[in-house]
Amino acid sequence: MFFFFPFMMVLFLLCFFLLMLGKYLLKGEFKKNNVGSFYIYECGYMMFDNFEKYYSLQFFLIALSFMFFDLEIVLFMPFIFCFQNNFLITLGAIFFIFFLTIGLFMEFTLKVF
Repeated sequence: MFFFFPFMMVLFLLCFFLLMLGKYLLKGEFKKNNVGSFYIYECGYMMFDNFEKYYSLQFFLIALSFMFFDLEIVLFMPFIFCFQNNFLITLGAIFFIFFLTIGLFMEFTLKVF
């Protein structure tokens, strides 16, 4: 039974490789690269010029705020699972919430939203 698994893996990979090779060969026309395909297309602008003209700081700050609030969930998981009426864990959670609220008030005062 144990010798059957490696044989099936090799057979599966061989079939996958042959299917991909057949798809590539039956397509007939190979894709030609043009100059425009090497440029970055982001936020609806083609980047042929200097990117600083088109980049908005407001979108960057909103993306950072989403990242911080996503990290908030990840960083609160140990507080939830290890909460044992320990003063240091409670103090760490309070400081973390305090710094997040300071960041939120800074975003509102800078009128990011």
